Amino acid sequence: MDLFGLLWPGAAVSEEARFGAVAVVGAGGKTTFLTRLALEAASRGTGALLAVTTKWWNPPGFPGADHVIVTATGEPSDFGADPESGAMIRALSGPPTEDGTKVTGIDSGDLLRLMSPWRVTAPRPASAPIGGAAPVSGGPPRFALPIVIEADGARGRAIKVPGPGEPVVPSWVTTVVCVTAVTALGSAATEALVHRTDAYARLAGESAASVTPIVVARLMEDPQGMFKGTPAPARRVWIVNGAGAPAVVARARGFAESVLERFDTGTGGRPLPVDTIAVASLQSDDPVRAVVMDRS
Repeated sequence: MDLFGLLWPGAAVSEEARFGAVAVVGAGGKTTFLTRLALEAASRGTGALLAVTTKWWNPPGFPGADHVIVTATGEPSDFGADPESGAMIRALSGPPTEDGTKVTGIDSGDLLRLMSPWRVTAPRPASAPIGGAAPVSGGPPRFALPIVIEADGARGRAIKVPGPGEPVVPSWVTTVVCVTAVTALGSAATEALVHRTDAYARLAGESAASVTPIVVARLMEDPQGMFKGTPAPARRVWIVNGAGAPAVVARARGFAESVLERFDTGTGGRPLPVDTIAVASLQSDDPVRAVVMDRS
């Protein structure tokens, strides 16, 4: 399965396609996730808009995507936004940092305004231009092409618990994907592996020494944990990345199933804080290796 099939099941590549925006947080594969999405968008011919609310390396270098720097006063026309011109892939960021090594993020309100040419209602007449309809009121926006936002940073670590002001998830996304590297599962919680070890230790409690299923369950359900800042109605997707070999896929699946055992899927128990769990190898052309659970 590819990422399109996981994130937007049943979304046809047609003028009737509707895509909710996706924010990606966590550690161990966020930028690789966006890279894979860009490749799939090119293959499917849908186009895609990739964006950042934190920071990217400069230049971000997503395959087939033109990098465009926008400002707070920018307009969609600044990056060639023309919904009638067909599929396009753009990577949108703010200006470079002072040392030039990274590019800054875009305010979520400005980002939504820049996305306005692709906002759509359901359904629209076949004669209407893609993105030409008025936005839906009273619910999160839908778009005529995928919009994927990197909303967190982890400095190359395998697992992360966010600190103050993190992550920067727009309130209008419909899905939040949290990525964790498979190398974190069952490993000692060292500074080389965990980003924000102080926040991790605070939430993990007496079990903080290792990244166990008990710890991951706590990080999932705590409002300050892995899905911090997720809008209440948004779908929550946990992806364990880096599982290529069958044995690694089996180990990751077993760990995820152990996490699920900590929750009561019935009534009156410990509620399940995630909607979808998948094991993936995001560098692969066939990235989703196993769907452990999906109630979306």
